[in-house]
Amino acid sequence: MKFFEIEWQGKIYKFWAQRDRNFLWIHYKGCTWRWNAEKDSGRKLKKKQKTLKGLILSSIPGRIDGIFVQKGDKIQKGQALLVMSAMKIEYNFRAEAHGIVEDIYCESGQTVSADQELIKINYASN
Repeated sequence: MKFFEIEWQGKIYKFWAQRDRNFLWIHYKGCTWRWNAEKDSGRKLKKKQKTLKGLILSSIPGRIDGIFVQKGDKIQKGQALLVMSAMKIEYNFRAEAHGIVEDIYCESGQTVSADQELIKINYASN
């Protein structure tokens, strides 16, 4: 990743960015977005944390640094689930809603690939 500083409307913004195939990854103030240069017009940025019906996926390759939940745990919206590091940056994964952890597909210290399943959550269970 490369470090950038830009000035916009009189304010200086500092962020990290990297191009990977057709995607541009931007990391700013603890959040990461992915922009698809082929698909999007440049106005939309997609947030890094990917979910599919309660399935939390890694968006980029990295290492799992910590898992804060266990199978069967009741979780609250916004609760930290795990932390992953990639390219010297920490990525925090949080629950999108209340639910129950159904399964954990990774362990601390494990290297994961892009789009790998990390945690499955049943958001319908409260």
